[in-house]
Amino acid sequence: MVNFGAIIKKYREQSEFTQKDLAIDLEITPTYLSAIENSRKEPSLALIKKICEVLKLPEEVLFWESVQIKDGLSKEDRKVIEFAKIIVKNYYESLTTQSA
Repeated sequence: MVNFGAIIKKYREQSEFTQKDLAIDLEITPTYLSAIENSRKEPSLALIKKICEVLKLPEEVLFWESVQIKDGLSKEDRKVIEFAKIIVKNYYESLTTQSA
């Protein structure tokens, strides 16, 4: 399962955008952005791309961090997914540190 909303909210807040400001940049309503962040609506792929551009966030990071690990996976599969998420996140953080 994928939950984009919580991750979009996390990076929006880290980037110090209000919902209103980000919605304006995305050309959507703040109500629609709120619905996405609260998992009542799913963003289109085009909107995901635009969100990542505005937040300066690689799409891979958004996708990997949005993956929720389902119950029933083997311990080994769970470890692989968690490790992949850590690698992607650390890579992104290293890029942002270098550009600062």
